[in-house]
Amino acid sequence: MMKNNSLKVIGSVLGLGTFLMIAPSLVAAEESESTIPSININLLSQDNKHAGILDVKVSDLIIIDNIDVKIPNVEENAEELAHVSITNEEIGTIEANVLTKTETVASNEQAVVDIGIQDIPIVNKVDLEILKQVENTSTDSSSNESALVDVAIEDLIVTESVDVEVLKQVENTSTESTSSESALVDVAVEDLIVTDRVEISVLDSENFMKDENKKETQKGVHLKLSNLPLLGTLHVGVLENQFVKKNQNQQKDSSLVTIGLGEESSLSNSLIDKVELNVLENSQISSKNLQAEKSAVVGLELNDTSLGDFSTYVLLSESTMDKGNRTNNSGLLEVNTDDLLLLEDIHLGVLDRHVDEGEEAFSSSEGLLQLDLIADLTDEISIDVLTNDEFTNNSGTYQNGKTISIGLKNDLVGEINVDILPTENSVAATPTNPIPPMEDVVEGVKDNEGEGGTSGEVITEEIPVVEDTPTVEDNPVAEIDLVTENNLVINKDENSADEQNAPNDEGIIVVEEEGSDSSANTLIPNPNLIADGDDEILTEEKTTEDDETSLGANFFNNDGNFFNGSSLPQTGGFFTGIMLLVIALSLLSGGWTIRKIA
Repeated sequence: MMKNNSLKVIGSVLGLGTFLMIAPSLVAAEESESTIPSININLLSQDNKHAGILDVKVSDLIIIDNIDVKIPNVEENAEELAHVSITNEEIGTIEANVLTKTETVASNEQAVVDIGIQDIPIVNKVDLEILKQVENTSTDSSSNESALVDVAIEDLIVTESVDVEVLKQVENTSTESTSSESALVDVAVEDLIVTDRVEISVLDSENFMKDENKKETQKGVHLKLSNLPLLGTLHVGVLENQFVKKNQNQQKDSSLVTIGLGEESSLSNSLIDKVELNVLENSQISSKNLQAEKSAVVGLELNDTSLGDFSTYVLLSESTMDKGNRTNNSGLLEVNTDDLLLLEDIHLGVLDRHVDEGEEAFSSSEGLLQLDLIADLTDEISIDVLTNDEFTNNSGTYQNGKTISIGLKNDLVGEINVDILPTENSVAATPTNPIPPMEDVVEGVKDNEGEGGTSGEVITEEIPVVEDTPTVEDNPVAEIDLVTENNLVINKDENSADEQNAPNDEGIIVVEEEGSDSSANTLIPNPNLIADGDDEILTEEKTTEDDETSLGANFFNNDGNFFNGSSLPQTGGFFTGIMLLVIALSLLSGGWTIRKIA
């Protein structure tokens, strides 16, 4: 009851206002002798043919042909709180509706204000909606669109249609996917004179999701012109961001400014397939086995099936991680071409660096300028200025520096290289051959004896043999076998007891008792070696400085033992080192005395 009363009050106010608006036209019509207006006013009518609160119809006015006012206006599938229609054969028809609602089985459309203009001289139709909302539903999908202001213009002189939306929001849902779009301002122009479609959006955001796949796009400012003559599609974007996820693959792209021209489609009518200019661009790709990232202050790419591919980057940084292999490219200026008409492939790098690192090798190349040309006539030409190349693998490291280098590779002349002030450096890798602990060596000897072997049998299956080990020919004093890096000495000659009991450098003397099996042998610590801490393994008392700097380090003595170069080997026999020194000094003094006397 209160709702009906409110509608009557609002309708009465609107009716009075409408009457006051058209009163001057009525007075002017009465003063004219040649025009007789027709006025029909129904107030609070109970007739279904008229509006319930106010129904006004005016015709044959001087400027306006017809005025129709209905409060409210109720038609089939449509309701309007207020409806005003003004018609003129010369200027067209203007309709204004307040609180409109149009409902069908599959759609529902509402607006606070809806103003429509038709058949005016410069345009066929204009539709202005304020606080618009449209809902569409079907058996497997639904959509919801809303806007603060929506202006639709059709059949302009220069274009077929123009649609402008402010604070636009669109949501679409189906059984397979969902999508949404929002924008502060969105402009779409169809069939412009020079292009098929123009799209302009400000603060635009788009989202799409299907199963585990999704795509997100944000645009500060977006401009797109489709099917330009000879150019294809023009795209201009400011502050664009895009995120795409497909199964386990992800990609992120962002840029401050993006300008794209042409299309990748084979049906494009552009001269160039694709040209794209990016400012402050960043791209990231992530998958199960691949991680890649690229950024540049300025990037220009050209792709064309006829001309070839061309790319230029300023302050480029690019890295890729693929199954344990890492590559990195960076530089102040990078220019790359592929399949050009004359030069085919070109690489130009200024202050650039290229790194390729794998599990077994590492290579890098850097320089002030690196230029590589591949052409049909000259095959390969390379020019390097202040460059440095490095390659490292298990064998060592190789470095090659060039002040200026010019290279030519051709089928006719072969390969020619001219290097100015080149430098080379090679460093061999340190061998990694760990020495097994003494306990493992002794245990190996015992295990071998238990299988029926003798104490003098050589063990070579589990213990690596030391390279450059002295043989019997080098040491005829005793027939010995140095079988491990620990220099375990096991004598095979039972008649040579002295050599049989020669100590090794691990501090162990193997004494083979006469008349007993190998298990009865005695292990005696080497008195020349000292124990290292509380460990049972005996090590020689020497310093790292002696190992690295002593002249003659790492030699075998006459006993087959490993001695440090800082101490001289013993000569054996009656004369000791001191006695030899005294004899030498005596001989020198005697010779000097005899010379003086003579």
